[in-house]
Amino acid sequence: GRGNQNRHWNLLVVATAAQFVRGIPGDFVELGVYKGHTTKFVAEYVEFGGWDKRWWLYDTFEGIPQDQLDPGREGLTAAAYGAPYSYEEVRDRFAPFANIVVTKGRVPEILSEVAPERIAFMHLDLNTAEAEIAGLDFFYDRLSPGGVIVLDDYAWTSAHHQYAAESRWFRERGLTVFALPTGQGLFIKPS
Repeated sequence: GRGNQNRHWNLLVVATAAQFVRGIPGDFVELGVYKGHTTKFVAEYVEFGGWDKRWWLYDTFEGIPQDQLDPGREGLTAAAYGAPYSYEEVRDRFAPFANIVVTKGRVPEILSEVAPERIAFMHLDLNTAEAEIAGLDFFYDRLSPGGVIVLDDYAWTSAHHQYAAESRWFRERGLTVFALPTGQGLFIKPS
């Protein structure tokens, strides 16, 4: 389990990563938005509205698709999250940011319809190995050298399917993810 005792540290990691890549070519992506708390906090903290970048947010806004649930995590249905925010609520929440784009759809399918050509940052928080690997497959080549990926659930025992799949994905490419005490994984693309 995790509780919220780490939440401020998780947010600080994402905010620091955002600032770190400000000068790196490309937009921002978040796969798995839920209510948009992380992006909203970070966007306000770094004053993203004034940046010459866009932040693309993707979610089903209906929980994890049944066929993408990891074994043992069948409880992570939409109902388990409590009343999910609707697409409209999250879209409206980001209305003050002209450069934040909220997109409803399933990863990876939605990405072939609407996605940036180059990214500097990706926050991966889909809570399912299959969809997160699909997100890595889709966006890795679009990630600029020096760009950052933050894997939200990388080092939690409850997310061991994500950890195993993602560790293997990076290892096969000779790449390293730093496991953080927040449970996040931090990856910086080599030059």
